[in-house]
Amino acid sequence: MNTTNIPCNASNLRNSIIHALRQHANDKPDDPAFIFVKNKSLEDQTLSYSELLHRASSIAQSLKSQGCEKNQRALLVYPSGLDYVEAFLGCLIAGVVAVPVYPPANKKHVPRILSILRDSEPRVILSTTAESSRVKGLIEDSADWQGNINILCTDSIETDVGSDCQFNEDDLVDIALLQYTSGSTGTPKGVVITHANLVANQKSISEAFTSDMSGCTVGWLPLYHDMGIGCVIQNLFWGFPYVFMSPFTFLQHPVSWLKAIHKYRAVRSGGPNFAYDLCASKLSDEQLEGIDLSSWKVAFCGSEPVRAQTLSNFATRFQRYGFDSKGFLPCYGLAEATLFVSGSLGVDGAQLITLDRAAINIGNVVIASVSDADTKVTTVVGAGAIARNIDLRIVDPETRKLCEPNRIGEIWVNGPQVAAGYWELEDVSRDVFGASIDGDASRKTYLRTGDLGFCRDGDLFVTGRCKELIIIGGKNYFPHDFETIAESTSNAVRRSHSAAISIENGSMTEGLALVCEVERTARSNTDFDIEAKSIAVALSTEFGVAPKVICFMRPGSMLKTSSGKIQRSEIRNRLIDGSLEVIHRWPTPVDEVR
Repeated sequence: MNTTNIPCNASNLRNSIIHALRQHANDKPDDPAFIFVKNKSLEDQTLSYSELLHRASSIAQSLKSQGCEKNQRALLVYPSGLDYVEAFLGCLIAGVVAVPVYPPANKKHVPRILSILRDSEPRVILSTTAESSRVKGLIEDSADWQGNINILCTDSIETDVGSDCQFNEDDLVDIALLQYTSGSTGTPKGVVITHANLVANQKSISEAFTSDMSGCTVGWLPLYHDMGIGCVIQNLFWGFPYVFMSPFTFLQHPVSWLKAIHKYRAVRSGGPNFAYDLCASKLSDEQLEGIDLSSWKVAFCGSEPVRAQTLSNFATRFQRYGFDSKGFLPCYGLAEATLFVSGSLGVDGAQLITLDRAAINIGNVVIASVSDADTKVTTVVGAGAIARNIDLRIVDPETRKLCEPNRIGEIWVNGPQVAAGYWELEDVSRDVFGASIDGDASRKTYLRTGDLGFCRDGDLFVTGRCKELIIIGGKNYFPHDFETIAESTSNAVRRSHSAAISIENGSMTEGLALVCEVERTARSNTDFDIEAKSIAVALSTEFGVAPKVICFMRPGSMLKTSSGKIQRSEIRNRLIDGSLEVIHRWPTPVDEVR
């Protein structure tokens, strides 16, 4: 069966991802299901639906032969590739809970993997022969891990074409995977995602991406990321090929992404804001010669704040290569809601609202629009229509009362794709996933997203974060990550008296600023330029993030709450408006920071 003859809408979706795989393997066994682009030359490997079913079923049989029982966990440690997809589906067929983790490229990833190992208590680790040897070596070198877990190399499992997969309706309530959060300030938390969550999420995405979207998707997002594995699942539900490459291929050769869209005539593709910004600012005309992006109808953008200037720059840069800005689909979601909460194609592309920057705060009334000529304004990109099966409310995070229309508050969501909670964390799950709106007689429970926003004409606009999460280059960081390194690098910085905050520089990309209170003994005998450079080098080495600005404050001047908590939001506001009292600033003038 030709995939171009299959209409894409929610009614076509199967009852589970396994049902979809079996259906496609029966209807079009030799059609490509997944195509992995191996390098910048776009050499590829193809896996058909029948091959995928046989491979996944064989892995499922091996899991059972290893003694893995239903709802036990399997840690997936793979680089991006077809092996990952086979193993993930093998787990689902076997009823084993998949636990994707970041592949251990070096020893600094070991603590996170060990933390997830301790928390999820997997029965087995799935990997390839080459990768598993590295995993084993790293674990053995770590003194704080004493476990004994078998490593199953799925690339050495022989394919049994006689294997069949059985998946019952009752299995939809079972856990499909644990999607672990970053855990930057503590133990990573595993988001419990069921098969039913996955089905509900696919229906929402299908409606958002319109009803007739035949053709393939191209992607590069890491498969251990919720958006990366979401692309795998979505295209398997649709029955359209998913062409993907390693994120390292994209980061090292960004033009490979656009070349793949051209080569495979992709209809859908996307990624975080930084990916569009990178392509718009770094690719030369020579690199883009011969590229045609006219097939690209849906350019989704999510996972981090979407910048209006980035979308404008990308549209202007690639219009001559056939890109139509009407295809922009900014979206909003989070792992705790499986992936997708809002997003839709607008008539004219992304929806923009220009607001008074000072109004973007909890409880404030959102002005309909202000003049672009005003220097104290900001443009907010709409995150599209809210999914029909999502009940989204804007709530005051302090009073837990429903916000009046046109007021900014915390985004709370309820719906079938909201996850069951965090693995083995009942108290935390109750607080995050079991919130009730004060005065709501129904006592319906909601997921507290930690994000701020407002709704207008059915669209969601995200304005900030309650949690002081910092997102740079598509990666999530907590302030404590940066503050700890700064304080341990410089003897002049007072411990527990630093504030890492996010800012926007002149190119409208999100960057890092660090504000540090100095020790009393260091104020008069310190070269603060040298101290700042040392901190910058340490942060760049540890995180690959270079701070845009480092400010030093006099002793005793750090802004704190009455309970002793550092007021990062207030510090950010004062840094932006120039009222923050500092004794030294390196190297960016405040008036260049927006």
